[in-house]
Amino acid sequence: ALDKEELQAALSAKGFKRLVIQTGKSTIVPQKRSSMEVSTYQFKPDLKDDMLAAKLIISHAGAGSVMEALRNRKKLIVVVNDKLMHNHQAELAEAMSEA
Repeated sequence: ALDKEELQAALSAKGFKRLVIQTGKSTIVPQKRSSMEVSTYQFKPDLKDDMLAAKLIISHAGAGSVMEALRNRKKLIVVVNDKLMHNHQAELAEAMSEA
């Protein structure tokens, strides 16, 4: 839902000018719905450069993504994918919110 007008407007109001979205295998093509520059890609071999350039990371609650963002001292919003079996992302997000 990163292409929702309300989200892009809220990010823009906070001073963000650029939104980079990794879509993965999704068939949904995010759209620009604000004054923000929006770019997308499916996969990259390494997300390090994107993470280092980011002022804010919005990520699924995968352990690798969360740890990489924290290691780079980035502001992080974690979105749990509750459709996964055994919901390990919810467990990780809950543990991180208590830390």
